[in-house]
Amino acid sequence: MIGAEPFKAMHRGLLSAFDDLKLDVMQMFAEGNLVSGLCEFSMTRKNTGERVECLGNVVLRIEDDKIAEGWNRLDFLDLVKQCGTTPSGSFPKMLADNAVG
Repeated sequence: MIGAEPFKAMHRGLLSAFDDLKLDVMQMFAEGNLVSGLCEFSMTRKNTGERVECLGNVVLRIEDDKIAEGWNRLDFLDLVKQCGTTPSGSFPKMLADNAVG
């Protein structure tokens, strides 16, 4: 996804389906103006109260003490499996609706 608006739309989608989204940074590395982290996201499904988790990696490029660019990789497949959704179901629709590509 490119730009802030598609990221914000995806974030709004997550917040509409899950409560108490929590991010734990498990490891973090920095070199020069790049910061990389291994993260675990955990959240509660609003419709069932079930707790789900997924892993992700984040790489940020810092410029003038601000995030200039960022790359995220989240294990959405594991997340949708925990929710009982198959990739042939709503997962591709979520990707298409949020302009991930």
